[in-house]
Amino acid sequence: MPVNVTIRAVPDDVHKALLEKARAKGMSLQQYALERLSEAAHEQDSWETLVAISQRLHAEGVRFPERETVVADIRADRDAS
Repeated sequence: MPVNVTIRAVPDDVHKALLEKARAKGMSLQQYALERLSEAAHEQDSWETLVAISQRLHAEGVRFPERETVVADIRADRDAS
């Protein structure tokens, strides 16, 4: 069941920009805001994307070196210079 959401204290410039974008798409501010909120709610953020990639690689048997190994290799390279 849909719910109502109220956003208070929207800066004038943000309100104006949203209105302009809504009009350009032939939409009301309500329609445009709902479209943008829906898109944001369903897109993966960077962390979710990294987790999904990591899980897929792990399932495919790809293994990465442990942190300590990487740190030791970096230090060895640095000390050799």
